[in-house]
Amino acid sequence: MKKVKLISAVIVLLGALISCICSIIAGVSFGIFIKRLAITVVIFIVLAFIIEIIIEWNFPEMEEETDGVLPEGEESEEGSLENVETSEQDEKTSSL
Repeated sequence: MKKVKLISAVIVLLGALISCICSIIAGVSFGIFIKRLAITVVIFIVLAFIIEIIIEWNFPEMEEETDGVLPEGEESEEGSLENVETSEQDEKTSSL
């Protein structure tokens, strides 16, 4: 669910960025610039909300969060790295 929220935020920010760039290139006054930016942000917030609903509706498995819990028999990358480091240390101590 957090990834969907990030997608929504990115959509709104990209819309605002495009609006700012177009207004700067056109050389509009500050009042018009702010009005365009506000209208663009509102429109893109609505679009992002609609996209968020569509994504949640079509991909319900994205809502499930595991909170870092792995199924039995699987190790995290950190755990496997720790095992490699400890085995390397064991080899060094055994050769002494």
